[in-house]
Amino acid sequence: MNKTASPHAPSQSVPTIGRIAGPGDMLPMLILTALIFCFLLVPGAVAQLYTGSVSGTVTDPSGAVISGANITLVDQEKGFSYTAKTDASGRYLLRSIPPGKYRISVETPNFQSQRKEGITLDVNQNVAVDFSLKVGAASQVVDVQATGVELQTQDAVTGQVIDRKFINDLPLVGRNVLDLAYLTPGITEVDTDCQGCMANNFISNGSRNATADILLDGVSSTNFEQNSGILAPTYTPSVDAVEEFKVQQSNFSAEYGFSGATLVNVVTRSGTNQFHGTLYEFVRNEKLDANDWFNNFNGVPRAPLRHNDFGGTVGGPIWKNKTFFFFDYEGTRTRSFASATAGVPTNAEKGGDFGELCTLSGASFDSNGTCSDPAFQLWDPYSGSFDPDLGSVRSVLIPFNNLATYASPGNPALNGTPFQVANPGTAGNLIDPVAAKLMQMFPAPNKPIGSVTDLTNDWFASGTNRDSQNQFDIKIDHRFSESKLLSTKYAERRDNSHSFTCFPNEADPCTGGPVQEHDHLFALNYTQTFSPTLVMNLSYGFTRGHVNERGITGDFPKLNPGTDLGLPSYMLVSRYPQIPNIGINGYLAAGGSNIGTQTFSIIKEGQETHTALGSLNWVRGKHELKFGGEMRVHRINFTQPGWPGGAFSFDFSGTSQVSTDGSTGGDGMASFLTGIGFNSGGDNLYEVPNDVATQNFQFGGFVQDNLRATPKLTLNVGVRYEISLPRTERFNRMNWLDPNLAYSLTAPALPDLPVKGGEVFASPSHRYNYDTYHGAIQPRLGFAYQLPHNAVLRGGYGIYFSQPRSGAAGTGPWGYQGFDQQTPWIPTFQNAGVLPGARLSDPFPGTGPKLPPGISCGLPDCPQNLGPLNDVGFDAVGPIPSISRNVPYEQAWSLGVQKELPWKIVAEANYVGKKGTHLYLGGFRNLNRLGTDFEQARVSGAITTDDIRNLARDQVPNPLAPYITDPLSELSQPTVHPYRDPGNQFHTPFSQFVGFDGDSPPIANSIYHAAQFRVEKSFSSGLQFLVTYAVSKSIDGASATDDSISWLGGGLQGNTLSVQNPHNLRAERSLSTFDIPQVLQFSYVYALPVGRGKRFGGSMNSILNGAIGGWQLNGIWRFQAGRPVILVEDSSIRHAIPTYGQRPTLTGPLQVNHSSTLSMISDYFANACDTGNGQTCPNGDPTGVLIPTADFTLGNAPRTYGGVRQPSSKIVNMALFKEFPLAGLREGMRLEFRLEAFNAFNHPNFGPADTALGDGSFGTITSLATPTREVQLGLKLYW
Repeated sequence: MNKTASPHAPSQSVPTIGRIAGPGDMLPMLILTALIFCFLLVPGAVAQLYTGSVSGTVTDPSGAVISGANITLVDQEKGFSYTAKTDASGRYLLRSIPPGKYRISVETPNFQSQRKEGITLDVNQNVAVDFSLKVGAASQVVDVQATGVELQTQDAVTGQVIDRKFINDLPLVGRNVLDLAYLTPGITEVDTDCQGCMANNFISNGSRNATADILLDGVSSTNFEQNSGILAPTYTPSVDAVEEFKVQQSNFSAEYGFSGATLVNVVTRSGTNQFHGTLYEFVRNEKLDANDWFNNFNGVPRAPLRHNDFGGTVGGPIWKNKTFFFFDYEGTRTRSFASATAGVPTNAEKGGDFGELCTLSGASFDSNGTCSDPAFQLWDPYSGSFDPDLGSVRSVLIPFNNLATYASPGNPALNGTPFQVANPGTAGNLIDPVAAKLMQMFPAPNKPIGSVTDLTNDWFASGTNRDSQNQFDIKIDHRFSESKLLSTKYAERRDNSHSFTCFPNEADPCTGGPVQEHDHLFALNYTQTFSPTLVMNLSYGFTRGHVNERGITGDFPKLNPGTDLGLPSYMLVSRYPQIPNIGINGYLAAGGSNIGTQTFSIIKEGQETHTALGSLNWVRGKHELKFGGEMRVHRINFTQPGWPGGAFSFDFSGTSQVSTDGSTGGDGMASFLTGIGFNSGGDNLYEVPNDVATQNFQFGGFVQDNLRATPKLTLNVGVRYEISLPRTERFNRMNWLDPNLAYSLTAPALPDLPVKGGEVFASPSHRYNYDTYHGAIQPRLGFAYQLPHNAVLRGGYGIYFSQPRSGAAGTGPWGYQGFDQQTPWIPTFQNAGVLPGARLSDPFPGTGPKLPPGISCGLPDCPQNLGPLNDVGFDAVGPIPSISRNVPYEQAWSLGVQKELPWKIVAEANYVGKKGTHLYLGGFRNLNRLGTDFEQARVSGAITTDDIRNLARDQVPNPLAPYITDPLSELSQPTVHPYRDPGNQFHTPFSQFVGFDGDSPPIANSIYHAAQFRVEKSFSSGLQFLVTYAVSKSIDGASATDDSISWLGGGLQGNTLSVQNPHNLRAERSLSTFDIPQVLQFSYVYALPVGRGKRFGGSMNSILNGAIGGWQLNGIWRFQAGRPVILVEDSSIRHAIPTYGQRPTLTGPLQVNHSSTLSMISDYFANACDTGNGQTCPNGDPTGVLIPTADFTLGNAPRTYGGVRQPSSKIVNMALFKEFPLAGLREGMRLEFRLEAFNAFNHPNFGPADTALGDGSFGTITSLATPTREVQLGLKLYW
């Protein structure tokens, strides 16, 4: 909000903490820019971060090295060839080789030539292929079959490659290819059922969710999520478009950056010398699925579902051995069931007659119209008088509860004000004209009404959520010559969706209206080979995402709340015409409101990322050098108004006899018809939103050396340096906070009052609201040592800087004060809670809603209207550069052994460690808290619990009241709590503000340790499998960046983010909210060895083969332990020290109730009792071991508690394929039928129990963590 203490604000110079970059800032940036520009002079653009290398040594029979041998590497599908010669040490190196299957040969005089087939090069893999030649003629060629297993002898990168076989054959619910990233050891879901909710929303080796970058054909496909600064993918290719991807978790090269210690490197498919393609369709239907466990228990049937996923691919040569194309298309159509239940007015109530409240309760009216049960009597809100204990006490009842026939005389105290009732003494004058029109927009009841309680739930409707998505990719690879290779890609996605509409008019509370999304991705990669020892890579990437959520006006473009409802014209100043959001307490709401527009249903966003990279590979002796630079530009235009039509709440208090006592009558629906609401705090307001248009630049440079120190030892040494410039806004519509800003408040006939701390605003010469961080130096070290018996010892260490929040650009992040205005609705006269104030038909009489001072002067010259007095009396909000300067980073290290086994099997064991530093402590923003002097007095006993209670509850004269005169501010009242009095010994430091809220500070740390094991078999003899097991522990001082990303899961909502003692952050250190100590996975693809050409029945006839041949079994089995529980106190029992938090108290170890499934879900904790809901402890203790903490003290429960964990989960996804050969139509053509079952054994994996002590549902489990069995049928044609 934007309030000022006085119209005469003293002029202030703008401090330099948000200054534009000076010479010291710009020099490193200019150096990096020059470096990148030099690379970009060559046509093309960005280093191919997905390519790998092939290297090796050529020796003679005695083991002596052979120099000058000719090496030829040939892509077996495209025909591309790459050549090299061995150097004086007998070593060769081929760099910047795209993933694929290759044939490699060596030729030199006096020795037999040798050729190896089936060399597989994965994403960013460095493969070693050695040759031992025999004496003979060069024309003699010896073919050697490759083992199919390549140990990683050239680097120490940990992670997992998911190849085309797994991508194509493993069962995937939702067919999101990046869900297969969870096959990687150390990758876990952030929450119980968030797998797939966002492609990079996973935990990787203890790193926070949504911090991993996703590279798509060498360019980043992520941008900042507009509100939080986390990385969000703009585009994800379809399953059939992806060749393979690699999850790189640590020890990767210095060429990678702007990500935590994990990235996902995706390579899409290319054309080959043979035309090939697919056609497919997948179908899901609720009739194939199992019902939800809780639905079964409660007798609720399965919800209807219709889902179709269809598409195709085609690829081949444009010019054989030179130019290739690949195209894919995928469409999805989804129709899912939705329903709504609500309490809607009857026909009589729509006309103002609420007599049914009395008669349906079993009571009756006497001849004077008085209901025999006072709980169902309506009262005239204008007849109230103030009672210090009860609030407003009304003296005149409404006969027969009929607003249409009752004539209110109003109240003399309101004469001469806009708050007096219209036409005093006229029948029906209590009915608000806008509310009357909205009442007619409710549907009629369609459920039986036999009692008064039925009125609150008398209507039901069902419908459909619709979604239609189309996307395609096209990729072209062209080789100009052996030394010049170009690869280009373009991708596009369009999505149109519409949620269920339950009211067939503009006041529908269920739908957010139509949603349109449109994404693009373009990638261009160019490789220039100057010589066998010098290779240049250039790349350019562009991604753009567009979201248009128009709200209800998308369905009703001519909506005008002024002409349609009679609202004042000032209700259109938000620029987004909407029906107000109406909440009616006591009546079940159909959607986000009882009637009217959903909040936050409008989004207009356009964001784009430009990426340019260049690198040079140079082989010199034993050194394999690579150096280069990278630049990224992020642009985001965004707005998401929350309440552009206003939000207004109503309950019994508007029409009860005693406004604070529902047993004395009144009704929410009746109060709504009068237009008289109640003060519900944040639910009553009107917003004039802001639009932001931001941009920020990032620069990175690196040097990497892979040193072949000895024939058995390879060292990887690199360093990277990055600069992320903070965002700027097109019209400088931003602010920050300066805790040391000094100025004075003024008031008539009083001396100026000096204060400190306030908001500072950007200007053309001071555009940043964060400081630039210059310390992002990132060393990368690794080694690989070849052991005897086909084994390798690998280890490494690296520092990886995450993306800073200074690039986030939405309306959620701090830093846009003065350009968004929320005006509270005051429904009672003078906010006193006695007589009616502003009614729905004129919610802001006289002045209308306040305009943001930043736009009331007219753009773009708006900052001149803003100054340090902005928001005085309310919350000061914005980043604090001195606190938010540091950027989060991680140190990651590993040590492990890799061993080649028979049958193309590799076994690996790794120790992995990670330490996070300067992580954001989400939710810890408010600096307006009691200081260290108070904490010292509390700890020493100088101030007692009674003293603290008085500090929190007493009222003292408010010395700021003459200076802060806006009645909407709580600091304008004549009295305040003592801790808000600047003259008190213990007071908040910025007393002129309610809150002084900076950004989430980067002051948290984390530590992670894990033992990870992997056994992997490459596909051969019809079998491929991957077994992984990880045992780990993750500890941190905070697990979330910000509460604005609670939609991503992870137990981040509400007070789970709050710090209990702001002066003892060490006490926040506990298990991470996402800590899962053990995960075991088994994934496999197995073509049964039965049928023609197979081990069994190899010569059977075609009819028999059609029945029993060509079957394949695939599956993913995952077993994991539970996360720790988060013990909190419900607000109803929590009485915390002012500006502190409060957690419950443990008197012993908690235990889980394992007596039965029903006992577990109804009372999860065996020995913890919530005294708020009347449970009886199994051990007879009336309180249990978890009890409410005494008022105004601190509890001893940790932030997370690992002694008891959430339920573990067991998920088995299986698939059965049947192949039908169609070689008679075309060589290689086949038809494949698929039956895929997710959670095939229908095991109920229960969600977390309610852990809020005192909320009435404590200890209960009401949902599943994962869906019950879902079945998908598919048909796929390969040609």
